[in-house]
Amino acid sequence: MGWSSWGKVQMGMVIGQALQDTSYFQTQLPNFNNQGVSYMNLDANGSWSDSQWQQYITTVHGQGQKAGIYWTPWIWWNGDNPPTQSDLSNLVEGSNYTYGDIVMRDPYGNPLRSWDGGYALDPTHPGTLQRVDFYYLKFSTVGFDSIKFDFLSHGIAEGGSNNGAHYVSTVQTGVQAYNYGMAYLAKKFGATMYMDESIAPIFPYQYAHARRVSCDTFGGIGSPTVNSGGTTSYEMNSASYGWWLAGRLYNFNDPDQIVMEGFTTNDRDPGLHDRWRRPHRFGGSGASAEVADQSQRQRSIGAQAELPSGGRRHRQLCSTGTGGAVGQYLLPGGLQLRPQQSAGAEHRSGPRRVEQHKQLHRHRPMDRQ
Repeated sequence: MGWSSWGKVQMGMVIGQALQDTSYFQTQLPNFNNQGVSYMNLDANGSWSDSQWQQYITTVHGQGQKAGIYWTPWIWWNGDNPPTQSDLSNLVEGSNYTYGDIVMRDPYGNPLRSWDGGYALDPTHPGTLQRVDFYYLKFSTVGFDSIKFDFLSHGIAEGGSNNGAHYVSTVQTGVQAYNYGMAYLAKKFGATMYMDESIAPIFPYQYAHARRVSCDTFGGIGSPTVNSGGTTSYEMNSASYGWWLAGRLYNFNDPDQIVMEGFTTNDRDPGLHDRWRRPHRFGGSGASAEVADQSQRQRSIGAQAELPSGGRRHRQLCSTGTGGAVGQYLLPGGLQLRPQQSAGAEHRSGPRRVEQHKQLHRHRPMDRQ
């Protein structure tokens, strides 16, 4: 549970406003947490300096909260369509490769068309993976506790940086490339951070704690609004048809942020907020809202087996690239998945008590097996 900077202020978020919002949650909403943990997430605030991030994280941690950040590993944001030679010659962060080296191309050597405002990158190229290393070091050094990986679907596109072929020659399909890159990403970030996927394929599923099952939700059931792409009806449809993912494929479903405006003419009514509190998150003082509390949903579907006495039950995460298994490891908090076992087999014994949240928020590092 927690707060997201995106829904209300979006790209205009500045550090002063962010600190005010996190303080509001601490002082005015002290019970708005999950087992004592509340996440304060910066979403698409890439213009902040490292010192501003450090100030934000120090303040958030001092208030007993956790700090989240946002990044897009498989997409190159470039406004030119097609990209110019000058664009393509730009060096990749943390690498001597250029974006022209790592961008996905068709068989004729042309960069794949831009979609959602950006160009797909080859998840198998060493320059792309060096970029992953660069941002992991950047985010982990200042102390972020969680990360939202957005626009991951760019990593599953067909094509490749080598005139339509991937850099790793044994990778023949987009799904193989996605597995290759996501396995590397999970091993890198999973050592210290809670990982949340967004605009991501449902399958493969074994590389993160959570996946956003919906998109930004704003006021109005389905009538046109300024942000009509994220209406309440969209959120409800996502919950109706995607609830089964929680505890089966992903440890948690994330319904994305919910902005508590425009639902009724009584938006400021405390009773309205109280009625929404259990199934959804809301923000005060103009803050946006984010992830729903999953514990009740997971208890209802029997998502996890009961913990053994004095220990934790772990679910195994096995990342596979094109060459099969590339290592087995635990996600933070000891959470694991079992790709080698059918999802249904783990739940045939009926509903069981869920204690995942306590495990997750301890953030134990990922162990190699």
